[in-house]
Amino acid sequence: MSNTPLPPQKTVIRFNASQTGWSALSGTDLIARMPQDFDGSLNTDIATLQSAADDFGHIVHAQPIAVLRPASVADVIKMMTFAYQHNIRVSCRGNAFNTFGQSQVEAGIVIDMSSLCSVHTIAGEIAIVDAGITWRQLLLASLEHDLTPVVLTDFLGTTVGGTLSVGGFGGTTYQHGGQIDHAIELQVVTGTGELITCSATENSSLFNAVLGGLGLCGIIVRASVRLHPAPKLARTHRLHYPDLVSMLNDLRFLIRAERFSHLRGHCEAIRGKFSYFIEATSFYTAAETLPSDPYQGLKHRSSAEVVNDRTFLGYADLVVEVVAALNEAGLGGYPHPWLDLIVPDARIETLAQQVIDSINPANVLPGSPILFYPMLRSKLNRMFPPLPDDELFYGFDVLRTVPPHPGLVMNALERNRHFHELNRSLGGRLYPISAVKQSRSDWKKHFSPNWDTLLSERIKHDPGNLFGHSVGL
Repeated sequence: MSNTPLPPQKTVIRFNASQTGWSALSGTDLIARMPQDFDGSLNTDIATLQSAADDFGHIVHAQPIAVLRPASVADVIKMMTFAYQHNIRVSCRGNAFNTFGQSQVEAGIVIDMSSLCSVHTIAGEIAIVDAGITWRQLLLASLEHDLTPVVLTDFLGTTVGGTLSVGGFGGTTYQHGGQIDHAIELQVVTGTGELITCSATENSSLFNAVLGGLGLCGIIVRASVRLHPAPKLARTHRLHYPDLVSMLNDLRFLIRAERFSHLRGHCEAIRGKFSYFIEATSFYTAAETLPSDPYQGLKHRSSAEVVNDRTFLGYADLVVEVVAALNEAGLGGYPHPWLDLIVPDARIETLAQQVIDSINPANVLPGSPILFYPMLRSKLNRMFPPLPDDELFYGFDVLRTVPPHPGLVMNALERNRHFHELNRSLGGRLYPISAVKQSRSDWKKHFSPNWDTLLSERIKHDPGNLFGHSVGL
């Protein structure tokens, strides 16, 4: 345990089922009772607690009483057993690349999984890894075997456990589904401290509830994920459009054509006005496999195309480099009230245009793109996250960076809520890394029609109701 003096500790009031009554213990009392023989470290110093009370959004700040950095699965089991015995709330944290306190917990325990980050085996086309490993770390290890995870999100700094808990979508999802569709087996520590191995054939109800289930039933500590042969190179075509509608029409065409490996639509503020373009990327090893006529049938501004050639790793690292540049410019510490929606194809023009019209492009800070990721229902086979009924829909990401002014942040949050409700009324869904406050009633609507199934698994595996307080459950 850290020897740095403890900060003032809040009184933690919980119902203790074993003692059939209420108990009030100071954070200091609880820490004194915690196990002292972790393989990793139990941290209670002020700097660590304050760090755990922040995330990429820099909007919500809930301070725990302790942060565990486990060095083994046994550490997680030990802490969850203690938390269940003393009815202490727990939140799991990877690299905290979320925007509204989803990895925080007030007066509870944060388990920082980034310290649990080993690659155990890569054999055949399967990798067995700790949940705290980042996708970039896994990619580097798998490339040594000429393999890659089947689906990568654009930002590789997220952890395997983190994205498997929400979905994990990217520009290849329209062909290969989400990262959760390529999870083969999980090891999960439940809210009672039990370690359970689960898959589609073993403890399948827990497996289905954990994938995309926001960590409400347990903590993923280890995962087996599918790999496939890695390409060597990436060629990106940037195609420009005069407006939203023409950009989306060509994006639909390219989805059907399956001409490119990775597709992403863009709306970005450039020199005080919005510009629309598609980035269509081919992953390849042999040049003869590239599309012979990549622009056939498209209606973009011809002869304005921009083509970039990179290595596959160089392409995968692009957003890591963008985030690093924003941090270097001081913008990484600004609030990021992101809105991430899943919007049916029939409604995307209406909703997206309203969102775009609500933003003054002259006031948009760097690193604030609006993105469109096409997805097909037939490629996504998990129970969660909830998705529209339509075959074609989009991950619609409004990735705002705003100055650290309370009024501006509140205004962005109010607009997020408005557009979330509008999208829901149009048959869309929320992607829950968003900066959108949700009530229990909202979550019930969000997880419908499988709310009762999730609730049953939650009661079974987290009877103390230790998980989910950071998202209002």
